[in-house]
Amino acid sequence: MVVVKKSWFRALILALCAVLLIPGQAFATPGALLWANPTSASEVAVGPTVANGIAYYGEGSGPLYAWNAATGALLWSYQIPGRTGINGAPAVVGNTVYVGGIGGSVAALNATTGAVLWVNATNASETDIAPTVVNGVVYYGSGNGPMRAWDATTGALLWSYQIPGRTGIEGAPTVVGSTVYLGGFGGSVAALNATTGAVLWVNATNASETGIAPTVVNGVVYYGSGSGPMRAWDATTGALLWSYQIPGRTGINGAPTVVGSTVYLGGVGGSIAALNATTGAVQWVASTNASQSAIGPIVAGGIAYYGEGSGPLYAWNATTGALLWSYQIPGRTGINGWPVVVGTTVYVGGIGGSIAAVNSATGTAAWAASTNASETGIGPVVVNGDAYYGEGSGPLYAWNAGTGSLLWSYQVPGRQGVNGAPAIAGNVLYAGGWGGSIAALSTV
Repeated sequence: MVVVKKSWFRALILALCAVLLIPGQAFATPGALLWANPTSASEVAVGPTVANGIAYYGEGSGPLYAWNAATGALLWSYQIPGRTGINGAPAVVGNTVYVGGIGGSVAALNATTGAVLWVNATNASETDIAPTVVNGVVYYGSGNGPMRAWDATTGALLWSYQIPGRTGIEGAPTVVGSTVYLGGFGGSVAALNATTGAVLWVNATNASETGIAPTVVNGVVYYGSGSGPMRAWDATTGALLWSYQIPGRTGINGAPTVVGSTVYLGGVGGSIAALNATTGAVQWVASTNASQSAIGPIVAGGIAYYGEGSGPLYAWNATTGALLWSYQIPGRTGINGWPVVVGTTVYVGGIGGSIAAVNSATGTAAWAASTNASETGIGPVVVNGDAYYGEGSGPLYAWNAGTGSLLWSYQVPGRQGVNGAPAIAGNVLYAGGWGGSIAALSTV
């Protein structure tokens, strides 16, 4: 009689179950390729979007593709009517995916089959934003024309609004309750009834360049100009509350950050300011004399961070404005994308491909790594203890976020490197390449 120890037998059964229940992934290791598909596109506009078990990837020169996120099997592709291809990421709501085209068309598709539910062409020559879907309404604006709103189910046009001033819409609309707030390239901002399009109020600033979409927080609408001041209006009445010109070169860079009763602003030339959000009174202001700033300010854990495309990342006490530290990332010029704060560590990426993990209180680097890339497409992404950083001219890298040890790197097939931030769903990372390829990699 053969006697089998129960512990050994139980381990064998569990191993067999793992193979049977997770085919093709039972022996996956971090960075292992699960599947990859090339599309042969000449230009890609967005990174991958993953929702409800489907991976979407759109192209600035071709269709939107949808793959089974687990197997990589192509489910469908759709070429939106009009000029060239896809603009921005698709919006997925339930079993419907909404996609916008560079020429202004917008379409609603069955997410599973790709069947067209409705499509509308606007004949715009330039579109600046992806579709926004809120409360059963699809908003889609044009850089040289109006904002339009369609019924999300039927595709019926609800209204169209041309914002006053130079050309068209800047950034995505901001929907708060029953009101939608729009910004124009020339600096105008408007508040409309989201259902009817009736104008509640509109204000023109006559700016020659606008850098951001409207930000609405606590009943205040903030709208800044790359060539002028930040302005704040009462969200209900449109009354101007205050206007502030940040010191330094030209105007506002990126969206403001509102924390409690304070709004933090960044300037194109590297200045940063903290103002009373209601009155606009200056609490503190600091100048870095940078020639280029890559991001707007972020505030986390009582610290305000502001990075520069031509210099270091700075950290200030968010209350007093006292400079805590500055950190120059190794490599070519300065900061790329927003830093990511996780606990007491801030992860920052450089334009030349370097990445660093910095102590948020002292500015001391816990670790730093250089990839010697000539171009970097995204800021760092930190998920589940791993730090990811991709390059427009090379592979996607993964490091242990705590130690900085390199876990793996992957070169997306096709032209050049990584496009946009990777999407992570469960234990799978989805990366897109500039040439249209998409790949699914194991993170465990």
